[in-house]
Amino acid sequence: MRYRVRWEGRGGMCWPEPLGTLERLKGRGDCPDVLLVHLGENDLVKRTGLDVLRDMKRDLTVVRQQWHGCHVIWTAFVPRQVWRGARKPGAIEKARRKIYKEMQTFCSEQGFAYMEHSDIRFEDKEFFRGDGVHLSFVGMELYLLQLKEFLRMTFRER
Repeated sequence: MRYRVRWEGRGGMCWPEPLGTLERLKGRGDCPDVLLVHLGENDLVKRTGLDVLRDMKRDLTVVRQQWHGCHVIWTAFVPRQVWRGARKPGAIEKARRKIYKEMQTFCSEQGFAYMEHSDIRFEDKEFFRGDGVHLSFVGMELYLLQLKEFLRMTFRER
């Protein structure tokens, strides 16, 4: 089986922006076969983890209801060395880990695929640019390699 893959988004995107993007695609009759969601880290500095989690679950439930046949993959938040704008970086990291666990359960219950990034660790400086937020070339290569392998394994089983 062949799948269409296209990037729809931009850096710095926050919830609830993805639903607007998806509605525009749907309005053009351009529904994807696979929706990979990598989004939410930027929200953790601006909002509570519970608010972010609630919005993610709500929006992904809408996707499941409205986009029949679309395979949803949620990717775990990538750790960061620096949480820009955070008054309490430790609290942000704690929220990230809590959301990680909650989303694993949610994805399992909803029949969504869940992709981890366990090889990308915040203490490994070579994976990050100098800002401590964005992935370096090496970090991005690892991320894309994990993504490629995850997609291969996920869709081999279907």
